[in-house]
Amino acid sequence: MPRLTALELIQHFDKLPDDAVVSLEVSRILRGGVSEWTDRRRPNPRLPRIQIAANRYGHRVGDIRAVVRSDFVDSA
Repeated sequence: MPRLTALELIQHFDKLPDDAVVSLEVSRILRGGVSEWTDRRRPNPRLPRIQIAANRYGHRVGDIRAVVRSDFVDSA
């Protein structure tokens, strides 16, 4: 099975289970374009990094959904 690109993952994000892990790049895009600099120096405590492979990390889809929902409710 071919690897999905970041764009394809974002397009199918709603179909992913909560336990799926997506790359930090996809996570940043979904969280409103958070920069890599911000993510490294001030990581969101509600988004623990999950190791995917050596030197590769990601976030759980369920955690991203919870953060996005709470940020949306907090700003409204």
